[in-house]
Amino acid sequence: MDPILERFLRESWKNAKALADESDILELVPFGDPPRAVVAQFRANCYVKASRGVALHEGFSCGFRFPENYLSFALPWEVMQFIAPPNIVHPNIRPIAICLGTGLQPGTELRELLFRTYELVTFQRRSQPADPLNPEAAAWVRRNWPVPPADNRPLKRRPSEGSAQ
Repeated sequence: MDPILERFLRESWKNAKALADESDILELVPFGDPPRAVVAQFRANCYVKASRGVALHEGFSCGFRFPENYLSFALPWEVMQFIAPPNIVHPNIRPIAICLGTGLQPGTELRELLFRTYELVTFQRRSQPADPLNPEAAAWVRRNWPVPPADNRPLKRRPSEGSAQ
């Protein structure tokens, strides 16, 4: 492995692991040393298609993979994949594809990808994309605008939360 990429992956994993350690919502499963792939499991609500419309669902998962050329070139569908639930309702998600909105920049750290994914999936970061991946979900968003956050908890625990008393 390229030593610059290896150093980047180690630092990126260290920062993402620190975020997970400071979160009641996020669990990370690494693959490799340093991790070239990571599955992020979020214990947070998202919207899903249900038998009678749209409902809240607890939990969603995304995968992140960092190819050899990640520091110079990044294709979103090579880096990020939405894993579960398959019936997610979001204009920027059509399993397995997920679009974080603005273009993915090469070398974006995993920690930043985790924050952006969480805010997007939970509708904390609201938008009405002009070119949605999921037109059916985009129509639902337009009919229900503004969509309330599916989960409004912060990804990172606030300093006073969870501390021993």
